[in-house]
Amino acid sequence: GAYDVLLDRGEQTYRAHVVLSDGATVRLTSSEFVAEEGEPLAARGADGSVPGEDDEPRSLLDLPFSFGGYAGINLRYSRLARRDRFIAGAEMALLFFHQLAIGIAGYGADPENPSDTLSFGYGGAIVRYHFPSTSRAFYLSLGALTAAGEISDSATDSGPDNGDSVFVFEPQLSGHMNVTRWLRFGVDAGYRFVAGADRFRERDFRGPMAGFHMQLGWF
Repeated sequence: GAYDVLLDRGEQTYRAHVVLSDGATVRLTSSEFVAEEGEPLAARGADGSVPGEDDEPRSLLDLPFSFGGYAGINLRYSRLARRDRFIAGAEMALLFFHQLAIGIAGYGADPENPSDTLSFGYGGAIVRYHFPSTSRAFYLSLGALTAAGEISDSATDSGPDNGDSVFVFEPQLSGHMNVTRWLRFGVDAGYRFVAGADRFRERDFRGPMAGFHMQLGWF
């Protein structure tokens, strides 16, 4: 077969024409290469683009846009007012580029028996970043919940205004496992910061928490 061989010397490109027979070996000498006219290959990128066409920095808007979303339920264990409590919650978010989640979440703990009169609930905005993983089935995410909440104790509070409004900030670390394209399970761990309480001790409601979640959506 007949072939053209290109030799790129940076500022100049050379071409040689060679005919190969089956099983034959051909050694080319410098005298067989002829300088190419026009723009040398070194002036172009590997994709054939001319320098200057793609020199501008890329931005978020230049990336291929994709999104999904999910909604799910959570169950967590924590200490509230020196008592062991389970806190139920729900989370719903839009998922941009399949990594950045922005949404809302809320949690609440109601009295578990007649002798337990304490209630605590909070809800607000959550931002969560999912770290890329070589395994698409298992991955981690780091999130933060900023919320408003209320603490009340029916044994001591009376009247229409019997709650204590508080501010809650909760950083979270979660591990996820995709069971299907639209179903995932996971575990959560974090720390709950509480501020702004007047009638309750804030340190009684601060502390670590751990639990699990189940979510449906398009991940």
